[in-house]
Amino acid sequence: MMKNALKYLVIVSLLLSLVSCHEDEPVPPVKEAHRTVLVYMVADNSLGGQGDDDSDIDEMIQAAAAGDIGDGRLLVYHNRPGTNNGNAPELLEITPTGTVVLKTYPDDPQKYSVDVDRMKEVFADVKRLSPADDYGLVLWSHGMGWVENGASRAPVLRSFGDDRGVTMKVSSLARALYGEGFGFVYFDCCYMASVEVVYELRDVTPLIIASATELPAAGMPYQSNVKAFFSETLDVVRAARNTFELYDGQVAYMRTCTMSVIDTSVLDELATVVGQIMESGAMPTVSRDRQQRFMVSSDCRFYDLGRYIETLDCDPLLVDKFNDVMGRVVVYKAATPYIWGRLKIEHHSGLSVYPVYELNDASRDGYSNQAWWRDVVSRNPNIK
Repeated sequence: MMKNALKYLVIVSLLLSLVSCHEDEPVPPVKEAHRTVLVYMVADNSLGGQGDDDSDIDEMIQAAAAGDIGDGRLLVYHNRPGTNNGNAPELLEITPTGTVVLKTYPDDPQKYSVDVDRMKEVFADVKRLSPADDYGLVLWSHGMGWVENGASRAPVLRSFGDDRGVTMKVSSLARALYGEGFGFVYFDCCYMASVEVVYELRDVTPLIIASATELPAAGMPYQSNVKAFFSETLDVVRAARNTFELYDGQVAYMRTCTMSVIDTSVLDELATVVGQIMESGAMPTVSRDRQQRFMVSSDCRFYDLGRYIETLDCDPLLVDKFNDVMGRVVVYKAATPYIWGRLKIEHHSGLSVYPVYELNDASRDGYSNQAWWRDVVSRNPNIK
């Protein structure tokens, strides 16, 4: 009996010793990636219906297989067509051999991928599952710039995204992105290189890459741009140029594209100088149809900002100051000669604007809700 008790005591002592040694060993830290890039893909709409989402994921896999991700990580939040029919949204990781599911989100018909809380949830998951030195974000879906409602093709909120007909105001997007620390935001969608949009987002990211016009549904060439996103020194200008060159190399109506890279740190300075121009009471000297349009539709909401300022009856010194600031706001810009082979592009400053000629203009499509209107344009005493 005594021998058995001693035997058990020795065994227990050895086990405690092993546990103690295990607890004293340092826990290896989670290795951070060089960079994590999230493609937030809202595809439960016409784009997903025609397979553009799957095509772009295939391009990402192609880039991963070529080694273009390096020591970074590429994640995709995939809101697929048919959500609520068994196709729940998933958070994927792109690897050289395909995709790995990191998380599946509830297939809840009351949850939309354009909700602020869903975006925030995904961003938190990305940082938990893929910690990195820095983060980048690609926003993939339909886009309609600052337009909130009543647009000719979308009588619903339509600034960014389309999940089963529900979309997101740019002010809501700003709330979702605020404090998330994304080193860049690339809009793989239409009309988002708008001064109203980038001004609203000036405090959420240092760099915005976007188009002032409509883009072909195929969007950016991920097989080329992934490498630019994961280069040791981030090269978003290369990514913008890759997209532009893809479409500039097309023929006929498919030769259609504008691209811009925006340094958001200069946008407050831009607002100051344009605000001074507005305070001077400057008004356009030409009709709206002589401004540079960026929409083929006659119901246009997007015009070239540089051309608009050029047509104002204001102090030439203020125009010179504007041009100087714009040269620092717009890091890169490019435009094909025509949009869809129909609309000639004679002016492309890198940003669009909605020209307000009279107070009634500000009531259209929620324009008076935009910070650019409140902080800048509304200061003009001659807008009545």
